[in-house]
Amino acid sequence: MADQQPARTPLTGSCHCGATKYILFLTLPHPLPHPHAGGEASPPKSSQRFYRCNCTVCHKAGFFHVRPASPADDFLLLSPTDPFDALGDYLCADKRLHFFYCKGCAMRCFIFMGDAEAVDADLGALGVPGHEKGRQTKAWRVKREGGHPVFGNYLSVNGHSVDAGQAFDMRALTDSKVVQYLDCLEEENPGPRRFDYPHVGGIGASLVSSAAPRDPASNSNSNSNSNRQRPSPDRRPRHQLVTMPMPNMTPSEKQWVTVKTTLPSVPYPPTASRAPLTTRRLLIRPLAESDLEALHVLNTQPPVVRWSSRAVPNSNMDVTRRQLRDKLADDATTYEVAICLGASGEMIGIGGSHRRAGNLGWPVLSYALRAEHWGRGYATEFLQAFLRWWWTLPRDEVVLSVEASTVAAAAAGEGPLKPECVTSVATEQNIASQRVMSKSGMCLAKAWREKDLSKPDEEALVTLLGFTATMTHPSPRQDK
Repeated sequence: MADQQPARTPLTGSCHCGATKYILFLTLPHPLPHPHAGGEASPPKSSQRFYRCNCTVCHKAGFFHVRPASPADDFLLLSPTDPFDALGDYLCADKRLHFFYCKGCAMRCFIFMGDAEAVDADLGALGVPGHEKGRQTKAWRVKREGGHPVFGNYLSVNGHSVDAGQAFDMRALTDSKVVQYLDCLEEENPGPRRFDYPHVGGIGASLVSSAAPRDPASNSNSNSNSNRQRPSPDRRPRHQLVTMPMPNMTPSEKQWVTVKTTLPSVPYPPTASRAPLTTRRLLIRPLAESDLEALHVLNTQPPVVRWSSRAVPNSNMDVTRRQLRDKLADDATTYEVAICLGASGEMIGIGGSHRRAGNLGWPVLSYALRAEHWGRGYATEFLQAFLRWWWTLPRDEVVLSVEASTVAAAAAGEGPLKPECVTSVATEQNIASQRVMSKSGMCLAKAWREKDLSKPDEEALVTLLGFTATMTHPSPRQDK
């Protein structure tokens, strides 16, 4: 990111259940060095700002303030289009500030004060991926004029509600000393604005080590701001990113063996005759021609396509139309499905088996969800359900050439019929997808390197990880 030039970037955001959705425009990467990091002066209101406040409301609400440069131009609420009617509203600061929250999941996405209006927005013209120019979308936004007689119009977005996988990185902002820490706990004697360490009582305490020293100011009996000190550099707690440990494996050349095993019988049933699956929250159904627009939104989201082999968003609807046409036509040896929300039927992703013989010789399972639905367990819920269904398909005995590590991972034993596998592949950097596979019972079997197809003009290589799920008891077809 250091080599990128700051540019106005549209970001999607939502509450946890997805009922609240918005578009936020920020200049990213944030211009560095921060012009106010070395002094006490406040950044001008005309610039975008990031800060944490230690007041009791912000602390308990878990609010990471993201103040866009222009509330009127840089924020569009897409759902609901009337927050006063559809969202919960907690009023504070003499009932001037509206802490709007979702009534379904209680997530607080933004704070508002002033005047607002309903508008028709051309998201495509504004550069929002997945939207065509000229198409109007109803939205709610802050007015340019009016508002509170003293403070005007105010808008602050909760950074925790920005959808994952985009250019917005709170860790990078913190490490670059862009985030301000405000002391609003004591109105009469607030501490100085600073960029290096939270004030006592601040939400920043949740980001640092449990062994962090107490703020020296908390032990001071003096009311002078001059007695408030910063922790010494060698004792200052460091921000930590806690991640689930993933298995390590050194990339190596593929070794192929021939095995007798089973695979689902082909041809598969035609797409139109395939029955849907349901889970606690999802509807998993056959793809249809009517899925074109939803598929186009998915395939134009940069956070989503970055993990595909091409890593390039679709340039127009015609590209997506050809992709969907090919998927529907090639249903004899593929079994791709639409991943939808069970409650509304909204298509949020695509998944299934798109290759009968993949990188490791076995059928391949894949999945992709729209970025605004990440982090809710939908991918794991889908993969677990699809795997359970996969093993129920009728099967035939076959002879296959497969990567040797997958046979070892399946604990093949001495029998003539080797246990059947199904695989799923992720890049080494795609930790989230690796977690989904692990939580779905798949095991890492092979790591290898091959040409990075997202960089066709370069000789770059990418490390791929192959996960396998194994059918413990092969069940060849009985109707022969």
